[in-house]
Amino acid sequence: MACYSELQPTPLATTLFHVPAGAHAVRAAADEALFVVVELDDVGHDVVEEVRASLDEVKQALTARGHPPSLISIDPGIGFGKTQDHNIALLREGRGLLKSEGALHWGVSRKSIVGHLTGHSDPALRLPGSLGLAALAHQMNIDMVRVHDVREHHDLFRAMEVGSTHSQHVE
Repeated sequence: MACYSELQPTPLATTLFHVPAGAHAVRAAADEALFVVVELDDVGHDVVEEVRASLDEVKQALTARGHPPSLISIDPGIGFGKTQDHNIALLREGRGLLKSEGALHWGVSRKSIVGHLTGHSDPALRLPGSLGLAALAHQMNIDMVRVHDVREHHDLFRAMEVGSTHSQHVE
């Protein structure tokens, strides 16, 4: 697992992002957010438990150092060094990936998992599948989704408000 002992509390929103060791990942810090990449040496048989445990370990370490839990979101790293079966297991687990309260973040827009599910190898043809996974995320109470096609996703969530019994805020 990546070294996180040097992480210090920050007033920035922080996303804990899971990737297997050796997978390509971007470490980025901006004025609004800090992304912490958590790497495992190997993703084994029980990907859900391994991702859940590794991200929770880092979350606990951050909160123990005084980082506000309300500013931490968990991203299971769908599509980063995982098999399609791993990705499907993580999507199915939904909020069960969290060992404690917090925000869950999915980034599935146009990814290979969408192509796997829909049969479209061309990312330009993956909008309908991306919208389907965004609708699933909404149903599963996933807090944030990263998207490419903002207008289309905005329209999807606005239309889904019809079936909601509570007020939604769509940006």
